[in-house]
This record gives sequence, structure tokens and C-alpha cells, in this order.
Amino acid sequence: MLEHVAQLQRIIYLAHYDKDLTEGNPRKGWSEVLILRDLVQLMPDSTHMGTAALADTWEQNWPGPGAAG
Repeated sequence: MLEHVAQLQRIIYLAHYDKDLTEGNPRKGWSEVLILRDLVQLMPDSTHMGTAALADTWEQNWPGPGAAG
């Protein structure tokens, strides 16, 4: 799970700070969010709420950081 969190953070940084919408593509972020949402089923219940909040936040804010607007 930590690897996917790190990858999501990398995507966000590339999009927001570097304005690199190829490597920081919000769809790549979606992939990581969905993987995390699936993996959380293997984790203790206390992590479920955080992952649900992450998915909700991503859904509300994509196309995400660095997008023109």
C-alpha cells in the first residue's frame, strides 16, 4: 500500500509543481486511488475511512492539480 501512496504522491507533485500532465496525468492518479481502495480491504478497519475519503476527494477534485483553469 505504501508504494501506491508514494506513487500517488509523485503523480500529484508532477502535476502540481512541475505542471507535467503526462507523468502527472490525473488518470494515473485514479489508477492509484482505485488500487488503494481495493487493497484497503486487506487492512484493518481503521484504514478504510481514510481510503474512502481519499477516493471521494480525488473524485471531487480531478482532473486535479496542475490542470489548466
